[in-house]
Amino acid sequence: MKKTYKIIIYVAIAVLIIGLLGILPFIINWIYSQKAPSDFFVTLFDTSDFLVYYASALSFLGTLILGVLTLVQNKRAQEKTNEINQLQLELQKKSMVLAEERYEKEEDSSIIPKFAISVSSYSGHYLNPRIKIQNVSGLIVSNLTFISGCVKTADGEVLRNVTNNKFKNKSLTPNGETILDLEMLNLSKRTGDREYIFYENVDFILEFSVEDEKYKKHYFRAVLHIPTTKDFVNDLWKVEKVG
Repeated sequence: MKKTYKIIIYVAIAVLIIGLLGILPFIINWIYSQKAPSDFFVTLFDTSDFLVYYASALSFLGTLILGVLTLVQNKRAQEKTNEINQLQLELQKKSMVLAEERYEKEEDSSIIPKFAISVSSYSGHYLNPRIKIQNVSGLIVSNLTFISGCVKTADGEVLRNVTNNKFKNKSLTPNGETILDLEMLNLSKRTGDREYIFYENVDFILEFSVEDEKYKKHYFRAVLHIPTTKDFVNDLWKVEKVG
């Protein structure tokens, strides 16, 4: 009922605006046909000048409204895209949990993809790190999929979460490598002019999945231990197949 009422209001407003657009030129023409009550209302413009101004103003107003509507539609589309991406991410996390629970580690290691992972660079104190992932197995892997990423203390407290990610390539040949760009806040706290507090003994945890040549999905967890976030650590991550 409430939605129907809103539709009626919108339709009524649209009809009113269209009606005003139609009769306004006649109103302007009638006003100019009347005798001016004082010299203040006497102008050097004729009716056509005001009609041109009126048309230009309406054109600007229409462009403005169209621009606002476009922005609103783009915002809604982006929100819907983000919602879909979040749902897909949640499904990936649940699939990984289920795969990890069912995983049997007696699987033949020769058919398991293997990776060498390291931090390639970051903007400072691990802000928006760039991760290099190299396929060190003899298998072709595809559909590299980010599942989750975070930094935890030794007590398991989550310090930072990865908020966005982008793979340069999602398929790798043997010895092929790709770059994973992550969006994440820096691992430090600013206390003054060029003074920071850093974290010690934290773990950078990355979870992802791939598909092998037979389209079988494999889940991995990679961990990088960081003694202090003040220093750049280029050690290889400890990569474990978990599902």
